[in-house]
Amino acid sequence: MMPIKSVSNPIAYKPPEDRPIATGRVIDEHGLAVAAASIDVLSTSVPITDMARVTDSAGQFKIELPAGKIELEASTRDGRYGRVWLDGGSAINFEIIVRTQQKGR
Repeated sequence: MMPIKSVSNPIAYKPPEDRPIATGRVIDEHGLAVAAASIDVLSTSVPITDMARVTDSAGQFKIELPAGKIELEASTRDGRYGRVWLDGGSAINFEIIVRTQQKGR
């Protein structure tokens, strides 16, 4: 068996483009955190790798925000949802308010 030789000049790993990480929080109409809400990217002007997320027990989640307009939707198992448009490209904190939508709206 031949010994493994170390390489003095290995090929450097190049991570994908650095994108700011935004922190979102899903709340209800009373300002209370909503855990286990699904977060979906509905529209974006550029490709995004994180296409879906779920909120933690504090209603929070993190997502990459490339430059450009991004529309996110939060939805719950009991039928509440809310949407927000963001201007990506910078690390921000934001909230999505979920509500029960009435018919005709």
